[in-house]
This record gives sequence, C-alpha cells and structure tokens, in this order.
Amino acid sequence: MRIKRKLFFSKNKQLQAGIAITQLALNDCRILAPINGVVINRLVQPGELAVLGKNLIEVADLTHLKVTIYVPLTRLNRIKLGQKAIVKIDGSNEKFPATLEWISSEAEFTPKTIMTEETRTTLVYAVKLKVNNSGGKLKIGMPVEVYLQE
Repeated sequence: MRIKRKLFFSKNKQLQAGIAITQLALNDCRILAPINGVVINRLVQPGELAVLGKNLIEVADLTHLKVTIYVPLTRLNRIKLGQKAIVKIDGSNEKFPATLEWISSEAEFTPKTIMTEETRTTLVYAVKLKVNNSGGKLKIGMPVEVYLQE
C-alpha cells in the first residue's frame, strides 16, 4: 500500500507542476501596453502570428503632447527650461497651457518644412514643449502657434 500512495503523491505533484508551467506560459502570452493611451496604428492584424520583438501596435498618450518649435540664436537667451507658454490652434480662441522642457544643445539649419520670417540659412535651436491636452482637442501633427511667456 505504501508504494501506491507514493505514486499517487508523485503524480499529483507532477500534475500541479504542469498546471503551474501552463499558467506561466499563458501569462507570457498576454499583450500589455507600456502606457495608457490611444491606438494610433495597428501593425499586426487579428489572426496574424505575433513574433517576439515585433511591434504589434503604436500607442500614444494624447493627454500630453509635444510641440517642437525652432528658436533663432538671437532669441535663445530669452528662453529657459520650465518656462510657461500658450499654444493656440487655427480656428479657435482656446488656449492650451504648455511648459518648455527641452532645448537642443546644437544649432541646425531651419528645416524646410518650417516657415519662418528669417531666411532659410539662419541657425536655429529646436525646442520642445509639453502641452496639456486633457480635453483631447489637439491632434498629432496639427499646426499650432506658440506664445512663450516672459
């Protein structure tokens, strides 16, 4: 009788170990986004094979957007990190609060897609602002006007 009892306990432990391994494998199959946000682009369709290391979707947090502006060298001394700004969109009088959070350490030529009053050969510094978009009215790629506060 002792031998049968040992076999029973051994099979029970093997079964429990198999269940635990299966549960771990199932947990590894869960797809979780690293942030809360909106799906911008689906790169893999339902039913397609998901490959390790390949992006499945693009997700963006639209509650805070980044705006990139270009500041000429002559105005660079007027801006600083943490400086407040106002962002406006065409066709609306609504103002969105923004904060200057990055200033490039290197000058560059004005990108051709940016229309400025200065000539195209003027050196500028890229500056990024974080804009509060909790209402969701701003969209990615939308042109805006930025007013830096002194």
